[in-house]
Amino acid sequence: MIRSIRSRVLVAASLALAGFLGVTGAALDRAFRSSAESSVRDYLQTQVYGLLAAAELAPDNTMKLPATLPEPRLSRTNSGLFAWVSDAGGDTVWKSPSALGVDAAAAPRPEAGEFLFRRGETQNGQPVFVLGYSVVWEATDGRELPFHFTVAEDYSLYQSRVNEFRQTLWLWLLASVVVLIVVQLGVLLWALRPLRSLAAEVNRVERGERDRLSTDYPDELQSLALNLNALLANERKQRQRYRDKLDDLAHSLKTPLAVLRNLSEQGAKHAPRGDDIPDDTLSEVSTQVDRMHDIVSYQLRGAASGTGEFALAQPVGPEIDKLARSLGKAYHDRGIDIEVDAPGECRFRGDVGDLLEILGNLMDNACKHCRGRVRVQAACSAESEALTIAVEDDGEGIPEGRRAAIVERRVRGDTRTEGQGIGLAVVHSIVTDYGGSMEIDEAALGGARVVVHLPGAMRR
Repeated sequence: MIRSIRSRVLVAASLALAGFLGVTGAALDRAFRSSAESSVRDYLQTQVYGLLAAAELAPDNTMKLPATLPEPRLSRTNSGLFAWVSDAGGDTVWKSPSALGVDAAAAPRPEAGEFLFRRGETQNGQPVFVLGYSVVWEATDGRELPFHFTVAEDYSLYQSRVNEFRQTLWLWLLASVVVLIVVQLGVLLWALRPLRSLAAEVNRVERGERDRLSTDYPDELQSLALNLNALLANERKQRQRYRDKLDDLAHSLKTPLAVLRNLSEQGAKHAPRGDDIPDDTLSEVSTQVDRMHDIVSYQLRGAASGTGEFALAQPVGPEIDKLARSLGKAYHDRGIDIEVDAPGECRFRGDVGDLLEILGNLMDNACKHCRGRVRVQAACSAESEALTIAVEDDGEGIPEGRRAAIVERRVRGDTRTEGQGIGLAVVHSIVTDYGGSMEIDEAALGGARVVVHLPGAMRR
């Protein structure tokens, strides 16, 4: 199996070249043979005209030709050129000296004044080209005497010319194939040089000798190099995200662990005396365990999120509708009215889990803090390829003094805002990873309005 692109291209091009030159050679060979036959016909026709010019009708109405003929070959034996003249009965009345020992070639008689050319054989079985011509000669007494002139040339002379041409033709075609393959190989090596350079750079990246590919490539490869650089950058960013999230996780767990350690020490002090552990201590332990669970879930979600440069575009509307139905059932006792406005062309290019995380946290927060109405809107821009999601409610809202703290800084898992859970921190983390932004303002419904901008995340 041929695995090299260069070998595949070279083999395919060589086969195509060989096939083309083979067809060309066959066509040229056929054209030459046709031209050679026409040349033989014209030559024999010229000999007939020469014999007619030299022929005379004797007084006894017999055909006479001079001893010295117009074509010297007709006077030499074994020259390969023969001529005969026959009368109306088909009897030979004259033959050239070259036809000594060669019987006339059998040929049908054409009409007077017409030529008939074909391949044939002499009566001795010698293959020849034969040209026949019939003429009516007027005798001295006024009678019309028909005569048939036949000129033949040995087929081997024609065949030797064809063989010589074929040898020369195929020799030159073979030389052309070799030269063209060499040129083709040179052009192929030159054309594939950028691919070899790209492969070498990829190998150096794999060995850790460089961190990105250069973009000085032809247009056909430049896009590939840019995409590979984006993939490498995303992979490094992902690794860094895991490290950061693990650092955040370790840092976030310090406080709850310290609290649990203190509580365990307090429990140890009460245990020897047989005192019951205070209820507030048990409650605090439960709170800290729940808090640690939330911290771990948040950090793991943040570590697993991706920017989605190579993800497929996901429709936004169906996901919003599904979440709205689920939240409607979860808060059915409150009778919340969830209004959705999401055009079908709006799409999110990224991990669908990130989309659900953004929508789920924003819509759940809105349902928790609303009085009875929630509105979810999605908008997209074909010019900037951006997606905007806005979630608002008719609750008390978020005080203006606390909005900047939630939006501008990267909230850690152990930092909670009064009245707002860890959900907004998750949303802000995911949106920032996608290169977007989040803002909080006052909603037209009276409560809080959270707007998420995701530039370049929409694809039609």
